[in-house]
Amino acid sequence: MHGREYCQAVIIGRFQPFHNGHRFALERGLAEAGQVVVVIGSAQRPRSSRDPWTAAEREAMAGGCLAGTDRARVRFVHQRDYLYDDDLWAAEVRGKVADLAPEPGGPVVLLGLAGDTAAPDPGLCPPWAFKPAPKLPLPAAADLRAGYLSDRDDRSGGPPPWAAALPLPVQDCLRRWAATPDYRNLAEEARYLAGYRARWAGTPFPVVFSTVDAVVLQSGQVLLVRRGAQPGRGLLALPGGFLDPAADRSLRAGALRELREETEIQVPEAVLARSITAERAFDHPERSLRGRTITHAVRIDLEPGPLPAVRGGDDARQALWVPLAQVLEHPEELFEDHADIILSLTRQRRR
Repeated sequence: MHGREYCQAVIIGRFQPFHNGHRFALERGLAEAGQVVVVIGSAQRPRSSRDPWTAAEREAMAGGCLAGTDRARVRFVHQRDYLYDDDLWAAEVRGKVADLAPEPGGPVVLLGLAGDTAAPDPGLCPPWAFKPAPKLPLPAAADLRAGYLSDRDDRSGGPPPWAAALPLPVQDCLRRWAATPDYRNLAEEARYLAGYRARWAGTPFPVVFSTVDAVVLQSGQVLLVRRGAQPGRGLLALPGGFLDPAADRSLRAGALRELREETEIQVPEAVLARSITAERAFDHPERSLRGRTITHAVRIDLEPGPLPAVRGGDDARQALWVPLAQVLEHPEELFEDHADIILSLTRQRRR
C-alpha cells in the first residue's frame, strides 16, 4: 500500500461537471491510498440539462487534472443508475472496485464529496470505511450547470462566473464544448425548464405532477415514441403523458388513452386493457427535470404475431417498435427514467 492507510480509496460522483471540490477529493484519495478508484455515476444517461456530459467526457475532464505520476494510480469505472434497485447498483460498484484491487481483500475507504446532495448511502458498500467530506465554500453543481447553460458571459471580458469553481483543464473543455450542437440543444432545454418551473412557482403548496406511461411488448419488441418537443426533444420515450383529471376515470384509463393518442396503435382498446399484466408507480424524486413527477406505468403483453401498425400522434414525432434488448443495453437513448421503468416492469413475473 506504499505506506498509506488504505489499499483503495473510492470516490463516487456524477461529476457534472468535474469541479474543484472533486479535485480536492481526488488529491485526498491519492494521499490516503495506493490506488484511487473514481466511480463515474449516471453513466449511459441521456444528455439533459442535468446530465450534459457522457461518462467518457467526464472521465476526460478528471483525467486532464492529473499529473503523470498520479494518473498511474487512478482508475476510472463507469456505473449506470438503477433508480429503483439500490442493491443491484451497490453490487455492481463493489464488484468493479474489487476487480481493480492491487491487493485482494485490502482495506478500502469511501470518500465523501463536499456539497454532493446525491451522494450514495455508505451503508450500501460494506465493509468499506467511510470518511465524510470537509465543508468547502463551493457552489452547487446544479448552479454551475445553470450558469454555464445560460450562455451569459461576463460582458467586461473577464471569465464567466462558473469558471472560478472549475480546474483550468475543465474550463478549457467546457469552452470548447459550448460550440457544439449538443450545447445549443441543452441550453434551449434549460431555458424551457426554467420557464416551466417559474409558471408553478406561485402556488401555495409544492406541486406534484401525475403522469401515466405504457410499456407495450410484443415478440421481443417494445413500443416507443420519439419526442418532438422539449424537454428531451429527439429522445425515445414511452408513450404517455399527464393524467387528464376530467377524462381519465382511472390511471389505467389514462395510460390507454395516452397510448392511443401518441401511437395510434391498431389494436382494439378492449384487447389492450385485458393484456395489462403488471403495473407500478415510479416516484424517484429526481426522475423528471420538470419537478416532482410520479408516473403510473402499465405493462401490456400482446400475443406473438405481426407487429401492429403504429404512427406518431399528438406531440410524438414518431412511433416505432424497438428491440427490447437494444433498449436495455442503451438506456442513454431514452428520456428521463424510461429505461429504468422498462427494466423494472420487464423483470416482474407475468401474472
